[in-house]
Formats: sequence, C-alpha cells, structure tokens
Amino acid sequence: MKKIAILFSIFCFSFFFSQKNQNYLQVGYASICCGTPSEDPVINYISKFQKKNKTKPFEIYKQSGLGREGEFNLYIGIDSLAKTKKKEVHIRT
Repeated sequence: MKKIAILFSIFCFSFFFSQKNQNYLQVGYASICCGTPSEDPVINYISKFQKKNKTKPFEIYKQSGLGREGEFNLYIGIDSLAKTKKKEVHIRT
C-alpha cells in the first residue's frame, strides 16, 4: 500500500508541476541555397520587449534538424503575457 501511495504522489507531483505553457508563437527559419539567417534579431527583440513591458522571461525552444541546410524553428511561449497582449499578438500574426 505504501508503494502505491508513493507512486501516486510522484505522479501527482510531476503532473501538477509540469510545463504549463500552451500558447506558442512559431518562428521558422528556412533556406534555399546559403544557410539559415541568425536568430539574434528575434532574441534581441524579445529581450527589449521584456525590459520595456516588464514581463516574466519567455520560454524559447529551438527545434533543429529540419533540413539539409540547418533549418530550424523557434517556439516562444506567450502564456506570461496579459490577455490583451496575447490578443494583439494573435491579431498581428
């Protein structure tokens, strides 16, 4: 019985403290002949946006290996934004 209780508590802990982000912006980098551009402008913009609006840090995930020339996607978690800011982001995209 103790083993079941321990397993159940571990499961509940991992379930409740898992990743909560559900809203992401996808920025895709593709190439035709000469490699992909740098992601530095996007990262710099996000940093400036965080400082200007005093928001929590965004989660940024990079999915690589999407092609022969180094294509990749950036996924930016926007759950830390206010509802009005999220609507502005969805309207612009």
